[in-house]
Amino acid sequence: MRKLIYSFYSGYALILFFLLAIFIFIAYVIASLLPISDKGKLRICYRANNLILTIWGFLTGIQMSMIGREKISPNDKAYIFTGNHVNMLDIAIMGRFIDFYGKPLAKKEIVKIPILGFLFKTISILVDRESGESRQQSLEIMTANLQKGVSVLLMPEGTRNRTPDPLMPFKLGAFRLSIHTGVPIVPFVLLNLKELQPVKSWQVKPGHITLKFLDPIYPHGFTIDQAEEYASLIRTKMLEVLLTEDSYWVKNPPVQDSKANPA
Repeated sequence: MRKLIYSFYSGYALILFFLLAIFIFIAYVIASLLPISDKGKLRICYRANNLILTIWGFLTGIQMSMIGREKISPNDKAYIFTGNHVNMLDIAIMGRFIDFYGKPLAKKEIVKIPILGFLFKTISILVDRESGESRQQSLEIMTANLQKGVSVLLMPEGTRNRTPDPLMPFKLGAFRLSIHTGVPIVPFVLLNLKELQPVKSWQVKPGHITLKFLDPIYPHGFTIDQAEEYASLIRTKMLEVLLTEDSYWVKNPPVQDSKANPA
């Protein structure tokens, strides 16, 4: 019976998400047509995200909160944001709270998804992960954005975490970018998402999820050859938060972190 209820609820939450996304789509189209700066367009897009996803959270009973916003001033300076990649709820909570001048790095395959594809194409830096040329181009675009004061957002695990570990190994691109540009990394941790949507399941349940910003970490003292050490430092800080504050990992601690070293 419980499975049936969750199936109906999940279907309702998913359909409602896509229906409300139409209004975000309209806001993005309007923003893309206006003769204003990129920052002005991002402001319109992110305010639409915030409003619509606040409504979605209220109507679905998925409460969303943010911790640590006072640690950063992203409208005054650029950062490189790095977070854990959990499940479909990532989009909801990041869309709800990412309200500053920033562009996420997204895989090009996402543009094939109706509505969502256009939204990501409008605000994201797209990359073909299989192409070295595309990865290099995305690195140059991110560097240019950082120089203009526009933050970038990356998920260093590279894809959604479907493993039994709280975090997968980190790709080193974000950390090399930070060392190369001198721009600090702000780690953030998405908490309790796995509790609401299990691995490999489309079903969700109501509850409380949190986005927590950690302190900015500067690349001072690290060279490009030490990007793995820099990544390991940040991964350790994120892992500590997950193991002590995420409801799923508090109840189901991993036997060991089998993928502790970045790749």
